[in-house]
Amino acid sequence: LRAWGRRLRRRMGGERGEGVMDLEGFIDLSHFSEAELRLWRIHLEAAGQYIQPSYPGTITLLRTRGQPLWCSLDEDFCWGRVAQGGLVVRRIPGSHESIFTEPNVRHLAQELERCLAQAQAQTPLRA
Repeated sequence: LRAWGRRLRRRMGGERGEGVMDLEGFIDLSHFSEAELRLWRIHLEAAGQYIQPSYPGTITLLRTRGQPLWCSLDEDFCWGRVAQGGLVVRRIPGSHESIFTEPNVRHLAQELERCLAQAQAQTPLRA
């Protein structure tokens, strides 16, 4: 609700809000130190400015099950627009900021192993 309120205040104040990414709309701020939050802000600013070219193959997106209620990102985080060969979305437990902690990191590793095994099985052997 705080993120939604800030967005509403920006719009009512005449700010267009284009390119402005609200950090609290992406992560739970209570999990991070001020130094880590500074890095998150830099990350989101760079992500907002990046223009992704299309990719001719299939993309597999590993994403967490939860997403903030007011998050403006598409369910596929816009990767469907990039993947000319299609997009496979695989859900893993946890949240974006907790996928590298137990027990979630174990599920992430298992899913990565499945994805890599599948990709290797589909890649023709070279002589």
